[in-house]
Amino acid sequence: MHWPPRSPDLNPIEHVWNKIDQKLIGQHISNSAQLELAIVKEWNEVPASICANLIESMPRRIEKCLQARDGHFDY
Repeated sequence: MHWPPRSPDLNPIEHVWNKIDQKLIGQHISNSAQLELAIVKEWNEVPASICANLIESMPRRIEKCLQARDGHFDY
């Protein structure tokens, strides 16, 4: 399958990781065990509605990606 060089990552999990990353910024984490605990805590607090919205947005994202013909697009 051809993968355009500037194609966005359409994987919805990337958006969840971004939300978790934003919540971890500013926390005092000094070792990998604390980081793991903080990630697991934030992961468990991600509302199911966010995951559902990301999944439901996939048809629109794919359509925009196809319309952009390998170009950038916002979603």
